[in-house]
Amino acid sequence: MTERIRTILEELSRTAVDWRTTVYDVRLVEEQGRLILEGEVFDPALHDRVVQTLAAALPGMEIVDQLGVLINGPDYSWAIVSRPILNLRRQPDHSAELLTQATFGEPVEVLRRQGEWSFVRVSDGYLGWVHALGLLSVSQEHACSYRADASHLVGQGIVPCYDETGRQVSLLPFGVPVQVERVVAGTAYLRTPEGVYWRVAEDALVKVEERPRPNQEGDRAAVQHAGTLCRGSLSLGWIDPLRLRLFRSGADSAPLSGHERAP
Repeated sequence: MTERIRTILEELSRTAVDWRTTVYDVRLVEEQGRLILEGEVFDPALHDRVVQTLAAALPGMEIVDQLGVLINGPDYSWAIVSRPILNLRRQPDHSAELLTQATFGEPVEVLRRQGEWSFVRVSDGYLGWVHALGLLSVSQEHACSYRADASHLVGQGIVPCYDETGRQVSLLPFGVPVQVERVVAGTAYLRTPEGVYWRVAEDALVKVEERPRPNQEGDRAAVQHAGTLCRGSLSLGWIDPLRLRLFRSGADSAPLSGHERAP
């Protein structure tokens, strides 16, 4: 029986699990002629699949379901990334493997908290640990609306942001969507998820409706030329800044401060 159970669980793991986007920690313990299902899976759909597969494979066997569902856990909540760049790591440790990065204003689902770290799901579905200081806890509605209501994109490589005294308080990377409340004499007033206002140069931003699109033959030729210069694993295609995800090594995020309120 033990070998059969192990085979069933391994098959489920192979066919149902991508560790980058889900959680599958399933254990079966035999006790007094019954099986106790323990551990944790990501969502109710995977939970039901595990239970139904075991019931079908082991007819007549009593199965005690104690399998937890992560997104139904007590820590589940929503947040917005409040740092320019926030590293998503395999384990809650700054030296752990870097999986991907979340950027300023991105909504995330908080699944578990552990000290100064939070286990989250970012907007492209990846799961990992981030430092909790880079998150602003908000409602789901607020988390999802910040980028949905963005009026501009950062249109340059790295754009400095300043408070009302002229002190630099942050740097925002290319492609990040932001909410601009108003523009005065070449200065854009950017509203952060916290309700703080930063000042940035107007010409460093691009209106969302004016972002570049692949509709000119000259642009296509430029991309093809880039492909010629960069042979190998390059896949030619168009990058929409609204879907851009950064990935770089180094510190988890730049310091963030500034407390200017609405002008």
